[in-house]
Amino acid sequence: MSQINLIRTKPKEQSRCTCSNPLYSFSVCAQCKKVIYRKDKESETRRRTVVLSIEITRLLNEFQNIIEWYDGSKPEEFIPIRDEFIERVNGVVKEAFEKENKEIERREKEKKINKKREQIIEEIIKTENDYYQDIELIEKYYMPTLKKYMKEDGKKLEEKLKEIEEVSLEFNNILKNRKNIIEEIYQRIEKLNVYEEYFILYHKNVKTFESIRKNEEFESIRNKNKELRQLDIMDFLVKPIQRITKYPLFIREIKPLLVSIDTIELGSKIENKIQEVMKKQNENQRKYLSDEMIKEIEPRLSWKELGKNYSLSKSNVCLLLINEDLIITETIKTTNEITDKKEEFNCMLTFTDFLLFGRTKLLGKIKISKYIELANCTLDTTTCKINEVILFYRTISYTIQFSDVSEKAIWVTKFNEVPHNQLTKMPLCCDGESDDKPNNDKINTTSSNDIFNILNTFQPVSQPPPPIQKTEQTNQLNNGTNTPPLEQSEESIL
Repeated sequence: MSQINLIRTKPKEQSRCTCSNPLYSFSVCAQCKKVIYRKDKESETRRRTVVLSIEITRLLNEFQNIIEWYDGSKPEEFIPIRDEFIERVNGVVKEAFEKENKEIERREKEKKINKKREQIIEEIIKTENDYYQDIELIEKYYMPTLKKYMKEDGKKLEEKLKEIEEVSLEFNNILKNRKNIIEEIYQRIEKLNVYEEYFILYHKNVKTFESIRKNEEFESIRNKNKELRQLDIMDFLVKPIQRITKYPLFIREIKPLLVSIDTIELGSKIENKIQEVMKKQNENQRKYLSDEMIKEIEPRLSWKELGKNYSLSKSNVCLLLINEDLIITETIKTTNEITDKKEEFNCMLTFTDFLLFGRTKLLGKIKISKYIELANCTLDTTTCKINEVILFYRTISYTIQFSDVSEKAIWVTKFNEVPHNQLTKMPLCCDGESDDKPNNDKINTTSSNDIFNILNTFQPVSQPPPPIQKTEQTNQLNNGTNTPPLEQSEESIL
């Protein structure tokens, strides 16, 4: 819109627009021909109205002159004139009402946001009510009988469920009040710590829950009470674990609908706190599954090649996966050439910070042969076969061939989902020296040492040498300094 200069001067007598046949008539200064309006009626809206009127009048007068010269013999010539006129009028009107249009758009957007926020809050209130009622059902029907089987832990579990019930009720009341929801929740965020304590109790006693869920007494409780909806004790006890995973989803849905920067920051802090609680829950679950796998696998393990009897159950380690029926090929890279030793393993135990490679023997025994720290490893999943990965560990590479693609995908996911800590010493506890300890294969956990092989052992001259066997040795020290990787000959080693 072109600039219109509006002035506030006293109108002179007989001051009228001098246009011939004007469409509109305004008070103008007889001397400078500028529009005049009274100062006592001055307002921003009035100024914009006057400017709009002037612009529309100018456009009408301009196009009036064009139309007067149009003879009507060629209607198609009039179409561009018409379109230009419509476009310019629309532009002037849109600009004049831009402020009102923006305000209308802002209010419409705010209305949509409020509607969506209300829908989310209503959904949370409904699901939280259902969750609260389920906790009450545990206390009403299952807890009296459960305490007979769990003794001290039963009392602790009841206390934690009551605390969770109180947190849920308080959380729901905040939502129903609809006032300062994020601020109110943030002030009580530390109360979520009760979930961490509940998770510990749950995973500690999950075996007990599984054993009693089909107990006749609990079956009778489930079948007699319709309120339980045919859900057994385990179905109810897992609900706090399931519920905590829903809260971050609700926060993420609400965050884009928040306006205040402070409120958005509080929403992020609440989300981080919930994620922290969930992380501890995952750690507890991972530890429980690890303990179960260790109980199952440990009786099958033989540590003779590592020189000591290690104990997984007494060590502070977390077992993620057990993979058998693999083909693991080791390749050592030297400074001059690459030597493929053709040494293979068929079993792998994956921990959070290290791997154990072994070979399956008679009666299902697993002979552990290799210890590898994951912090020093890199993984290649692209330059190999579809069911293989290549693990690089310092100067050694291991090609791991899985039975199928899905087994590989599960292992790669487990490998990547847990950060691998840099170990300063071997995390395995030792029960004592092995009865059958070879003198050529020991583990030194100093991370700077290299792994190399010893192909032979020293034998007295009076005895015939036994068949040569290849074994692994992770490190050797030579007067306190690192010995470089060596490839031994088949004659002897001193």
